[in-house]
Parts: sequence; structure tokens; C-alpha cells
Amino acid sequence: MELTNEIPQYRKGDHPIFTFNAFALQGFNYPPFANIPDKIIMGEGILAAFTATVKQFMQVFFNIGDCSFTSDGHHGTPTQRMAAAAFGYSVANNAQKQGHILTAQQFTTLFEAQLPKIVLQ
Repeated sequence: MELTNEIPQYRKGDHPIFTFNAFALQGFNYPPFANIPDKIIMGEGILAAFTATVKQFMQVFFNIGDCSFTSDGHHGTPTQRMAAAAFGYSVANNAQKQGHILTAQQFTTLFEAQLPKIVLQ
């Protein structure tokens, strides 16, 4: 804890990043293995914050749905929009190769295959 008092940017341990159970580690040489690069270590606090943010987003997505089926501006009922948001989240969350970004065409193909189920919501 002494380090948090010595470095002003750490705000004596009251920096927001500490509340998420995360910290940065400066790289160092670790012979005979290798140089260890700079790292940011994220703990369960970051994951909890991310999960809460996703849930808030999905609730907003649900709330902006409507039932004006004849309106040109209609683009899904609340349940259909929630199902679409959940589908998008699951594609990203369940990706076997995390960090790989699908092309728009790849995602469109996946979404169009799921769309009949979403519309039935």
C-alpha cells in the first residue's frame, strides 16, 4: 500500500481501477525464459462491471422497441429487440476465437439464419 501513497496518480489507493480488482504490471526481464511485456491484469470486478453494462444495454434495447407494426419506423417489438440483442451478445461471447472480429457479411449470415426465430418472439 505504500506505493499507492507515493504515486499521485494512484490517489492513495482510491483510483477507480482499484475498485474493479485490476492493476497494471510493468514489463520485466525474466531469465532464462523471456522478457515479460507490460500487462493489465483484470479481475472479477471488471467482469462484474462488464456484465452489469451488458444487462443495462439490453434493457435499453428492450425499452426502445415498439408495437407500431404499420409504421415505417417500426423495427421490432421490445421482445424481438431483446432477442436480437441477446443473439448478438451470444455470438461475441461464445466465439471460439476471442478477439477475432467477424466481417459484416459473416455476421449478417448468422443473423439472417436466426431472424425467423427472433421475429416469432
